[in-house]
Amino acid sequence: CDWNAEVEDYGTEFPYKGMFCLEDGITVDDVTLPNNGLEGNLPDEIGLLDSVAFLGMWQNPGLGGTLPDSIGNMRQLRYLEMHENGLIGQIPPSFGFLTSMKTIYLDDNSLSGTIPAEMGALTELEALFLHKNSIGGTLPPSVGDLTGLQQLFLDENELTGDLT
Repeated sequence: CDWNAEVEDYGTEFPYKGMFCLEDGITVDDVTLPNNGLEGNLPDEIGLLDSVAFLGMWQNPGLGGTLPDSIGNMRQLRYLEMHENGLIGQIPPSFGFLTSMKTIYLDDNSLSGTIPAEMGALTELEALFLHKNSIGGTLPPSVGDLTGLQQLFLDENELTGDLT
């Protein structure tokens, strides 16, 4: 596998770029395409990558459209890094199926709507970055079920209501 995979010094902790596979050489485990000039929308077929544990496509401002519901089929997904893109619409309720998820970076997009209550099922989630969007409404009570959560960034949104 390792299609177009390369290791570069980006001056960050994550110098990898490309597609990476498990030891079998067939099963895609990691898709990392930061600052890669990606344009267009994420296709529904992204959900067919059901063995991917890391999906990183950050700093691609031409990457827009909505997050497809099919992302909920990526049950092995543990790390989603889609920050600093042009994503719009709301976070799909199918995110609630991603119960292995550890970290979600969806900050600095143009996401709107509300945070789906189904995200309360992500009890393994440690970090949720949703700041710098247009997310509104109130926090669903199910956010309290995120018992593993250590970092939560919601600033620069349109959230209302009290925290209880």
